[in-house]
Amino acid sequence: MITVFYNYKMLLLIIIINLFSYNNNYAQSVITCYIDFDNQTDCAVRVLGGGSVDFRINSLGKYNDGVIYDSWTKLVIHFEDDPEEPTGNKWKLEFRAISDSIYGGGGRSLDLDFITLEVVQIVGDLGAAAIVEHEQALEDNYVALISNADQGIFDLYITYKIGKGSKILLGEYPGYYVTDIQFKLSVEE
Repeated sequence: MITVFYNYKMLLLIIIINLFSYNNNYAQSVITCYIDFDNQTDCAVRVLGGGSVDFRINSLGKYNDGVIYDSWTKLVIHFEDDPEEPTGNKWKLEFRAISDSIYGGGGRSLDLDFITLEVVQIVGDLGAAAIVEHEQALEDNYVALISNADQGIFDLYITYKIGKGSKILLGEYPGYYVTDIQFKLSVEE
């Protein structure tokens, strides 16, 4: 369990995780959480579970149908104003891949959009104006998961998928593949 409390302009939090692997190999990746906010907003991020995601693609069915880890990662976000100087800020949560592809052994790679993420459950009231995006493909540019959310304390459950929909893995070279994902929590502009 990792808890970070802060009141700074910017913080870089690094959490080591296993993102996915093929054929029972383990791939180690880094997820970074980048938080950008004003100094009047108190924030905390806690990873309560699911810091390791190992996609094991070891059967013809999994190559053809993909793998889903439903509600795998649980994040707790605490985003509130200083009561003495309230700003009324709203927040957004975005993610991106740090690299331009999913790198494998022997110089092989997969497109980033083989992996998708989605916030599937939220505990807490984000507010009527909040926007929660449906399943989003991994890209090397920031992609919104939640935007225009009210202040408060929230539990977020994130689902990961690989090889689902039109991006099946059948025909791709088996092996050990790695990518890094960065989540960004920031004040909504």
